[in-house]
Order: sequence, then C-alpha cells, then structure tokens
Amino acid sequence: MPRTKISSSKKRLLVPGWAGEPELDELEFLQDRLTRDRRLAVKWGFDPATNTRPDWAICQVAMWGDPGQWSLNTALARQKLSIGLQLPLLSGL
Repeated sequence: MPRTKISSSKKRLLVPGWAGEPELDELEFLQDRLTRDRRLAVKWGFDPATNTRPDWAICQVAMWGDPGQWSLNTALARQKLSIGLQLPLLSGL
C-alpha cells in the first residue's frame, strides 16, 4: 500500500499522550495508522500482529501515554493500568 503524506497536525496525533481524548475521525485515523505501521503499533504498546485495537485502548494511550515509556503505553493498551479522572474530596459540605 503506498504511503500517503499526512499533515503535521495529524502527525502529532501519532505521539502517545499528545492527542488527549481523540474525536471520532481522529480515532479512525489512529486505528488505520496503527494497523498499517507495525513500529507505530509497538510504540503505542500494541501487538503489531493484531489488525484491530479496542477504541478504549487507543483512547487511553492517546490521553495518558508517553512517547518515551513503552512499558506505560503497553500497560495502558492492555488494560493493566487504567488512568481515570480523580476528583479531590470536598470537605466541609
């Protein structure tokens, strides 16, 4: 399959932890790129032999991943680590 040129804004989506919570079109773009690029899939913590990845896993790595920490990305992608919003306890209410 020929490589298509992608815009710089789309390239930033490929960095774990940069995208935050991806929109539906961004999620589709990430799914496609992770399927076509084995090295990118490994960087994101996914098994490169797998053709589909769960949306929740892509979202976790997109939001909380780190480009320099493959082990963190792998834990996020394989649900061995789940990071969610934690709100401080309100006292005195």
